[in-house]
Amino acid sequence: MRFIILIARRYLFAGRKTHFVNLITGVSFLGVFAGTAALVVVLSVYNGLEDLTRSMYSHFHPELLIRSKVGKYLNSDSLSSMWTSDHRIATYAYTLEENALVRCKNQEEVAILKGVDDQFADVTQIGQNMSYGTYGFFDDYGMNYGVVGQELGAQLQVKLQDVQTGIEVILPRRGASFDPVNPEKSLARAHLLVAGLFNVQPEINRKYVLVSKEWMHELIQVPKAWCSRVEIRLKPGVDPDDIMAEWGRKLGPEFEVADRMRQEQAVYKIFQSEKWWTFALLLLIVAVASLSLIGSLSMLVLEKQQEIKVLRLMGADRRKITGIFLLSGSGVSVLGALAGVAAGASLAWMQMKFGWLKLGGDSAQFIVDSYPVRVAATDMMIVFLSVVAIGLLSSLYPAIQAGKDA
Repeated sequence: MRFIILIARRYLFAGRKTHFVNLITGVSFLGVFAGTAALVVVLSVYNGLEDLTRSMYSHFHPELLIRSKVGKYLNSDSLSSMWTSDHRIATYAYTLEENALVRCKNQEEVAILKGVDDQFADVTQIGQNMSYGTYGFFDDYGMNYGVVGQELGAQLQVKLQDVQTGIEVILPRRGASFDPVNPEKSLARAHLLVAGLFNVQPEINRKYVLVSKEWMHELIQVPKAWCSRVEIRLKPGVDPDDIMAEWGRKLGPEFEVADRMRQEQAVYKIFQSEKWWTFALLLLIVAVASLSLIGSLSMLVLEKQQEIKVLRLMGADRRKITGIFLLSGSGVSVLGALAGVAAGASLAWMQMKFGWLKLGGDSAQFIVDSYPVRVAATDMMIVFLSVVAIGLLSSLYPAIQAGKDA
């Protein structure tokens, strides 16, 4: 094996008699280098965008969420021992959700009415994201209040703590059948004052109204132990993936345990599909660049015919000859991949440190001024192994032919 490595290293680094072979080899190296660096940078940008999205949702979505897959509600009393006795859990909240028509004067919108308990603010830190008014659901006089998303509040033209108007909530009454003669019998109506507007993320702001879970139970008339979701905040340093896998096995297929990204399935799928489709397209470019290795290695085999005969006389069999040229050809991909990973990681680190690449336009329109990045070791390993595998495949045919001709 040392003999194969010694000869392959000599063929890889020694100059060729034909300068055109050197040119093709250099082009192959540059193609692999540039493609690998681009792969690392692009994947790092996608990681940064995913982290940014997570942080945007973190003020409304919990770190972990438990919900039923087979029904609208779950019985929290029958499952509560799972999270109340787990030392990894910092706090938890029970929430209740229903679709409702929300009306204010002549404006009306379909929204999600979300009943929350006292722990919800500790789980999500929603109280720190109030753009107007305050976070709360009752006053000293027993009046019921709601907290409305900023965009939804603008659409409804609500006024904070306006006793004369407020908002009206209309939703189907649980268990009631629709009566065409008197449709009002199948509807539940309630009136709320608006305590404040929260600002988390536009998609959330335009569809949520937060109310007290106790008030919500009375409105839709479901048992106190029922909830739509169990929302959980973990202690610092706890990996949500570990608990997701463990609790997923314990709860079975009837329940879903989801982290923040999986709570927004559409966003999660878009990120994952775009990231790996982009990876595949850039890897295809690297593959095209690596095809020039076939020509370079084939010409090297022709150039080294005399030396191949000498190696055969020295006792090297066809397998060793094939191994020499395979190692020599794939060495270009290995060196290009190593240099590309280092360059890509360096560029991503500089973008993370200095933010040179700006989003463009008016910076006030964006949450961040420059493209967010995060370099992941697993991504670099996947890129490196993929590029090296392509180099091996590209070098395989000329190397086998060299062994046959020996």
